[in-house]
Amino acid sequence: MSESILAGTRDLDYEIIVIDSASFDGCSEMVCKEYPQVRFIQSRENLGFSRANNLAFQIATGEFVLFLNPDTEIVGPAIQVLHSALKSLPKRRSHWWQIAELRRNASTSCVQAFPTILNQVLSAAVLRRWIPRSRLWGMQALFSGCNQYSEVDMISGACLMMRRSVFERIGLFSTEYFMYAEDVDLCYKSRKLDLPTTISAKR
Repeated sequence: MSESILAGTRDLDYEIIVIDSASFDGCSEMVCKEYPQVRFIQSRENLGFSRANNLAFQIATGEFVLFLNPDTEIVGPAIQVLHSALKSLPKRRSHWWQIAELRRNASTSCVQAFPTILNQVLSAAVLRRWIPRSRLWGMQALFSGCNQYSEVDMISGACLMMRRSVFERIGLFSTEYFMYAEDVDLCYKSRKLDLPTTISAKR
């Protein structure tokens, strides 16, 4: 992850913060040796997704924050593209972004509708393939073919960029979730605060 960020991100002032949740597998030594510019935080316990990201956020200093899973890879200037687009959107928006939009084949799991009894009962890979544009799944923006920004209910927390002020207003990630569903909760709170979630539908 760090290697792809450093290789593709230019002309942008940024910091990388890595938190290890008690793996003690030697990654501390590796990161310090190979990526001395990265700020590494060693946790003595497994914090889970929400607490670990909240801790990193408290340490971060930027106006914009990007939450990125460790198994992701940044392609080219993706972060700069997201940052530039984010700055261009009205500040009243929550300014959420999903990196998958920049891939040639975006994963349909990156954009979803808020859970309902109906879409959870009918949730099946075969149905999503047959009727991917159905409002049940909330993935219409991925198939619109337009070159504008489209509102969606929620996006995956695997790669999420937003303004610092918005994340603070929402109250950060809920620590009631150890892993999974914290991104759903965050998007839902954003909607309740009238801060629509947005995604770029550019190809």
